[in-house]
Amino acid sequence: MLLSLRVDDKRLLITFCAVGETIIQQGDVKDTNFYMLEEGEAVATKVLDESESSEPTVVFSYKAGDYFGERRLTSDEPRGANVVAITDCRCITLDRQRCELSACVMDS
Repeated sequence: MLLSLRVDDKRLLITFCAVGETIIQQGDVKDTNFYMLEEGEAVATKVLDESESSEPTVVFSYKAGDYFGERRLTSDEPRGANVVAITDCRCITLDRQRCELSACVMDS
């Protein structure tokens, strides 16, 4: 289960994810979080073939210090891939609303 705690900067949250937990779901349009992986490891997987029997393929691996989900801070496009925790993870997260309120979105 995702668990979030506030950190000193009120724009940021700490999110804990268990092994096997989906952090980002491919196609999701509601989640606008940007994630910075503080501890743990995760993989990005993507359904490359749209057939019903297609399994997600690992397309990228993340380790502590990596980040993902940045496109959703400035775009309404659906999530392009899944991100799944392969160890217990601790992420620092920032959502679009908090980012916009603090004027942290840079012109693209």
